[in-house]
Amino acid sequence: MKTISLETVDEIWDRLNNASEKEVLQIAKRMQEHQPALMVYLLATEDSMETEHEPGWLLFFGGVIFEVMSSQHPRLRMVQPDDVEAAEAANVAFLEQMEEGREMDWMEGTRKLFTTYNQTPLLQTILEALMEGNEETPEMAPDSVGVGLIALKTVIDCLDAPAAEIKT
Repeated sequence: MKTISLETVDEIWDRLNNASEKEVLQIAKRMQEHQPALMVYLLATEDSMETEHEPGWLLFFGGVIFEVMSSQHPRLRMVQPDDVEAAEAANVAFLEQMEEGREMDWMEGTRKLFTTYNQTPLLQTILEALMEGNEETPEMAPDSVGVGLIALKTVIDCLDAPAAEIKT
């Protein structure tokens, strides 16, 4: 899929942040119809973590991702549970590999991710929203930020790649 512009991401982000409860429920319903595996994944992930966020926060972010990506490709392929498992495993393996290295390796890996990732504007927007209030002291961010970021990057990866491109 073509990289989605920051302008498009910001426009949809602003629209959904100001959406009524009815509009948000319509998006959730559409996502449930078109991407049930992603809905189950996000709900299960949020249910498994302790967080100070309001219930449904991870699903809201997932809805933003779904809306952004659907805006550019209205007929997204239906992601299967195996796709989600493979994408999440790849993201966890990437993080584990980065953690094993030195701090310079971590910084280089992060820089490389953000310069080579196909959906950097979307991922960056999600990361900024997750880190809100912790920008100056990222080490103080709650664990839910890291878990949420992995889950949301997994959703982006699944929607961005054809099934044949999802690797374990």
